[in-house]
Amino acid sequence: MKVLILAGGGGTRLWPYSTERLPKQFLTLKNHESTFVQAVKRALVVSNKEDVFISSNEANFLHIKRQLRNTEIDPSHILVKDANYDTGLSIFFSLKKIKELFGAKDEDVVAVLPSDHFIEPLGEFKKAVQDAAAAASENFLVALGKKPLTPQESFGYMLLGNKKQGEKFYRVRQFIEKPPRKLAEKLIQKGCLWNLGIYVFSIGFMFGEFCNYFGVQNPDDVQKESGLFKKAFSLSFDRMIAEKTKRIVALPAEFDWLDMGSWKAFHEVSAKDEKKNVNLEGHILVNTEKTLIMGRGKPIVAIHLENMFVIDHKDALLIVPENRVDALKEAIPILREKHPHLVKGTPFVSICTILSDKRRHTEVTTKSILKQTYPLIEHLILDFGEPEESVEFGQKIKTIKAELNTGDEKVVDVILRPDERKKTYEALNEALQETTGEIIGILNAGDTYEDEGVIQDMVEAMERESADVCWGDLIYARGNELRRITRFWQSSPYGKGIFRQGWMPPHPTFFVRRWVYEKYGGFRTDLPVSAGYEFMLRVLEKEGVKGCYVPRVMVRTREDGGSGWRRIVNFIEGNIESYKSWKLNGLKVRPWFIFTKPFSKLNQLFAKSRSVNLQ
Repeated sequence: MKVLILAGGGGTRLWPYSTERLPKQFLTLKNHESTFVQAVKRALVVSNKEDVFISSNEANFLHIKRQLRNTEIDPSHILVKDANYDTGLSIFFSLKKIKELFGAKDEDVVAVLPSDHFIEPLGEFKKAVQDAAAAASENFLVALGKKPLTPQESFGYMLLGNKKQGEKFYRVRQFIEKPPRKLAEKLIQKGCLWNLGIYVFSIGFMFGEFCNYFGVQNPDDVQKESGLFKKAFSLSFDRMIAEKTKRIVALPAEFDWLDMGSWKAFHEVSAKDEKKNVNLEGHILVNTEKTLIMGRGKPIVAIHLENMFVIDHKDALLIVPENRVDALKEAIPILREKHPHLVKGTPFVSICTILSDKRRHTEVTTKSILKQTYPLIEHLILDFGEPEESVEFGQKIKTIKAELNTGDEKVVDVILRPDERKKTYEALNEALQETTGEIIGILNAGDTYEDEGVIQDMVEAMERESADVCWGDLIYARGNELRRITRFWQSSPYGKGIFRQGWMPPHPTFFVRRWVYEKYGGFRTDLPVSAGYEFMLRVLEKEGVKGCYVPRVMVRTREDGGSGWRRIVNFIEGNIESYKSWKLNGLKVRPWFIFTKPFSKLNQLFAKSRSVNLQ
């Protein structure tokens, strides 16, 4: 069986945690697995990793890539739409790609799964899908349904016909999409089922249904310029196919099911106290029942509340009665007009660390990242060390994350590349390819962020100033003694031509938006010492990428304690490569730049006394 997971939606129904930049299906609220990851696990119950595919838009691709890392599903199985189609055309084009790129056949059965559901037990789910597959093989579209618990205005309903004795399937007489509450009550009395949006069909049969809709003989004959195609652009699969086909049956599901598109659903699946409150952070509740309280920024005191949701986020506070939580959608347009950044959300940040043999201080590096107040961080550790040491280190990092229990969207992933010895910038280029954040930084093993607010300050500055690169100040410390300062690199804003005076940003503090790497490339591997300098020269001086300077210490780095001779050689090579960087970018600089640039570092030695006041 092939499985197609639909994960291209936006979804702000779990606002203020879910935003346009981080849709609800990718949230890992309070250490719950995201509903997308749960959907992947369900897919692997009924299929194998080679036959699981994900339909996505470009905006969600990186979230999916990040959350697929530990599933062994290849990122090539993410089928990115060339436009923001609704689910009808999303399924149509996904089926075409599954046939053309992965060799699927017309008789293969496909199960379509939404990515925002909670379902258990998985055994009942597997049984239902297998039963549906049997009917799908006989050229039926099978829709899984669920007996309604309460009238819901946001669900679709299926009015059932008769079923033959001994069969499990009902003919579907009519679809009713999102009816008003009074009509929903009448539909429940008539024995309707909720439409779960889980469909099972064979590929050849479904292409026939699509061809009927478009009025063509072959799926390849569909013209994107046609009026029917343009109409289908915003049609769901329900309206485009399910409501029109004559060969559809419904299978009542026995498993427990929730659409995880609202805070009400999150309340239902979360652990509760004896008064049915969800209070995961241990806030103070007095005579309060059936209430959801969330928020880490400050203590919340709830007195005499019942059936209320109080969601405190660092950017906004949501208070809504449980029975009115669906009205959140009415507030989103107002928020988009008055506070658009609250709907758009903030970017995910990736921090890269390269490991070979030096692991002694890396745990300190990871802790400094996990302790950041900014919640959306991916720490990507690319480990080129010995296999046994790498596995042991990976387990240690998981323990550190569990102990800190940040309860936010921070991710630490160790990617093993055993016995693949690579030079520093070659390894960094590989790490850049693995990252999934909108903003990317590099933190060397053993280095630390100066305090818990570094990433927050950096993101705020880049968002406020619409900057695409950002940097701050740097402290050098001696080897094993991070408190012992050897140099203080106080930077400044960029100005055109300032590089000629020996100026450059401290590379360990340099943050870059992903698009800059994608457009202008990564690090040159033919400059083993000064590839960082060349990259910053290229994007700031040559390409004119907009940058911003944050006047604060961002990083504390351990100064290399190598031999004096080796340091002198690196110093000379670095200056020669810096001069070469100008030539490689077609920029003019005087030959004596090789001799004048080193003098810019003298001030760092004299300035170290000033940095003591910053500790």
